[in-house]
Amino acid sequence: MAIDPSNLKQRSIMIGKLIREARLKTGHTLEECAEATGVSPEQFEAYERGEQAISLPELEAAAFFIFSNCSA
Repeated sequence: MAIDPSNLKQRSIMIGKLIREARLKTGHTLEECAEATGVSPEQFEAYERGEQAISLPELEAAAFFIFSNCSA
């Protein structure tokens, strides 16, 4: 079964939107999330825009940081 590249792009866009929404809802800056994830702010912004796919370890680090100490 072949992987459809358009599905991967759509998934990156959806994940990016969710990351950005969670970041904004919890009041974290792009720079804070980038630092916690170990990437540059430009790279993290590319993830949020769905321009590049975020790796699973980076996604886990971002989610842990965004939702740690969060009562939302």
